[in-house]
Amino acid sequence: MHFNVAYTQRFRKIYRDLKKPEQELVDKAVELWQQNPENPGSNFEKLTFTGDNIFSIRANNAWRIIMAKFDDTYFLLHTGGQHDKTNDWARNKRIDRNVTTGAIQIYSGAVEEFMEKISRNYETTEKGPFEDLPEEDLLVYGVPGEWIESVRHIKTEDDFMVLWDFLPEDAIENLQVLFDQSIDPKVLLAQIKQEIESRPEDVLEQIKIQPGLFVISEDTSLLEAMNEDISVFRFYLHPSQKLLAYGDFKGSMKVTGSAGTGKTVVAMHRARFLLERMS
Repeated sequence: MHFNVAYTQRFRKIYRDLKKPEQELVDKAVELWQQNPENPGSNFEKLTFTGDNIFSIRANNAWRIIMAKFDDTYFLLHTGGQHDKTNDWARNKRIDRNVTTGAIQIYSGAVEEFMEKISRNYETTEKGPFEDLPEEDLLVYGVPGEWIESVRHIKTEDDFMVLWDFLPEDAIENLQVLFDQSIDPKVLLAQIKQEIESRPEDVLEQIKIQPGLFVISEDTSLLEAMNEDISVFRFYLHPSQKLLAYGDFKGSMKVTGSAGTGKTVVAMHRARFLLERMS
């Protein structure tokens, strides 16, 4: 049975934070499973309490590795030494290819859980930042169809921060730009549509070019893949970031975002852009 294996930036971070014996445990478990997914020792199984394509393998009696399958590729998503806690992380997780943008998206389907967390703001008369956005625009921004109405219910920054735990990263990045009002929505929309036109049809090719996803080659171990130089990805610019780095603005601009969203990368590109214009 032929299949590809990839991992997410989130999995990479978790792995690199593990102690060496724990990394070796995960390495051995992944290698054993890759050699033969039907090996009883891997206990490769579909998780019945979450999405249709979420699986786990066993590293030892307590340690589990969560993965998702899309097309012919398995994505390493999460790992941990507490069985129940690891399974809880996987609950309601989904993976799919966005029919509008072509991006591979990993996100939560727990829409009701999110709505309960922001229910305190339902009755406010304050207008939400995404309330009037057309559905077709939100789809282009990467919001999964089932999340459209929930996104429109967001009123405050606290609501938006809760959303980070549910939506795919590309959608969050675009909504962050809109929330901060740092770019005209029409300009951002046009930039993303331009990017969509160049998306590859082949799923594996999409995975190879998509920030945050990394394919493990057949002759590379997990440990080797985790230690590869990924500096090229640190300098990738999302469409919304390109507008911040190369746009024409009057005066200064405040750019916000949580850790790891690329603020420093944007600043580096912006500095180079301004220096080139001065020369």
